[in-house]
Amino acid sequence: MATATQKRLEDLPAFDYLEHWGCTGEIEDDVPLEGLDDFEGEGLAHVFVASCFWQTRHFEQAGKHFLRAAQDPESVSSTEVRVADRYCREHLGKALTDLGPAEIGEALRRQEQEVVNMRAAKGAAAAKRPRIPQKKEPSISPQLRTATLFFSRIGGEQSLTRTVDTVQALLFYADAVSLFARSHPLFPEEPISGKDGPVYKASRDFLQSADYDPQQPPPSLDGVFTSEESELLHKVLTVLGDVDEKKLEELVKAKPWIFAIPGELISHALMQAWFQCKHGRKVVEAVMEGGTV
Repeated sequence: MATATQKRLEDLPAFDYLEHWGCTGEIEDDVPLEGLDDFEGEGLAHVFVASCFWQTRHFEQAGKHFLRAAQDPESVSSTEVRVADRYCREHLGKALTDLGPAEIGEALRRQEQEVVNMRAAKGAAAAKRPRIPQKKEPSISPQLRTATLFFSRIGGEQSLTRTVDTVQALLFYADAVSLFARSHPLFPEEPISGKDGPVYKASRDFLQSADYDPQQPPPSLDGVFTSEESELLHKVLTVLGDVDEKKLEELVKAKPWIFAIPGELISHALMQAWFQCKHGRKVVEAVMEGGTV
């Protein structure tokens, strides 16, 4: 049976940052986190730290910080705490606040294992299913449509010098603004923590493949996004589309992707938790307000 493997906290590029907060070992109930100038209160800091532990499958430590976050009126209604509370109710039949850190961690572990088992079952079923060739046009996901739109709109002759990484950065911030403004990602796919920043593998591979012709007009977005989502994409292009490449590189090399283990997914929960803090909010608020970064 497949298992959800715990990862070493030391493998996180931002391990030193977590150590500064005193989050890598045992914490006492009456000892506050350090370095809270990054966050609007201790509760949201605990949400973010809990997401880091969850990302690396340190479930009991995640449970400890989720419990602390649930006791703070500023963070108890955050998406991450509500999701953790739902898993506690589904797997243990109790609210998060009625459980201890180990029990909360057990609920998170069961949920993770459920997802792992479901993926393994789907893979096994797909392997047994007879393959019947089908002649049909490949569907183009919203993410790929957006990537080609960004590539074509980045700017005239400058498009020839812009890299695929630039498009990836724009996709990342489109997702971030959506999480910040609507508590919902723009794309279902979660990015991967890459060497030079966040990577949406499907769109990166497509833009680098022989199947992509930058001279062709991008696919239409009509009916793909709501008017609110289309406006969000327009704001991202307006504010970040003309940003100097070096500046944009600095933005994507900032948190939260360094909190994800290289080569692994950056969870939407981790992204949302980071963009609720002061440093994370600067860029997304600038995009929402049509300002500068």
